[in-house]
Amino acid sequence: MRLSLEHIRLVRESYARIDDFDRFADAFYASLFDRDPRFADLFKRSHMKEQQKMFARALTLLVDHIDQKEFLPPYLRGLGTMHSAFGVDASYFNTFADCLIDALETTVGNAFSKDHRSAWRHALAYFFRFMRQGTATQFDETLDA
Repeated sequence: MRLSLEHIRLVRESYARIDDFDRFADAFYASLFDRDPRFADLFKRSHMKEQQKMFARALTLLVDHIDQKEFLPPYLRGLGTMHSAFGVDASYFNTFADCLIDALETTVGNAFSKDHRSAWRHALAYFFRFMRQGTATQFDETLDA
């Protein structure tokens, strides 16, 4: 799967329209914890403001480097490996994607179109493809231990 230049443009355009990242992150995590209690268990020992800062940095990095094929796949594999160490597997990805897109729609409002939604779906599927490879690596390393 490849991202088109139009997908990249729409992802960046919609992300740039987030004028209050705290509100966006609050909407995202509220939706995430409401839809799937497994997520709340993952963060029960986290300081949520710090978690939101890490989330903001990671998401900004992904959007900024979405077109950099040398950087993005290894970064995402590493992110997948790191998250699998916390118990995250690929079964979490669809809920994460739904909540992220809903939070974007809530935060950006009417400027978030069906084309933006579709572009984010494509981008997240692209991201998750590499993250899955990282979760498999974590699993394989556990078997080797």
